[in-house]
Amino acid sequence: MSKTTVRKALQGLEADELRELILDVYARSKDAHALLDFYAVPDIPKLYEAFEARIDKEMTRRKRRMPAPRVAEIKRIVKDFARYEPGDEDVGRLMAETVLKFCLFAHEHYVDDRLAEQVNAFFDLTLQYLIPRRMMAEYAPRFMKEIASIRPLDKYNYFRNLLERTLENS
Repeated sequence: MSKTTVRKALQGLEADELRELILDVYARSKDAHALLDFYAVPDIPKLYEAFEARIDKEMTRRKRRMPAPRVAEIKRIVKDFARYEPGDEDVGRLMAETVLKFCLFAHEHYVDDRLAEQVNAFFDLTLQYLIPRRMMAEYAPRFMKEIASIRPLDKYNYFRNLLERTLENS
């Protein structure tokens, strides 16, 4: 079914029928429930904290007792957050803070090459989001500091060098 078909079906409804339909969708769909709750009472800090908690949970995910965060899942969480339209600043902040969390993650854990490349791709997306919105003045010094503080051992150099190159090229 397309958006046009739904629009035509909704045009034939009266205001009371439309309200009942919205309440029915609210009761049946978890996504609609969350979106309509936010529409009724837009609390952006609370929403930000909820999505940040989801990212933190993903960052601490383990597989066979080893840390195993999924960058694709983190991207999906950020995309879900952006669907609420909280504003460019909050979306950019969530993305930037996630990159900084990955840098802190690298302080404590080994980052294999595959994860390093995925995080670097996410970092590139973050920079592409922040630069046109003029938010780099706030985050560039923090990025440089956290990237520089990743352990300079040989097995960590690949991740560190990737992030440094991406930051320099942006």
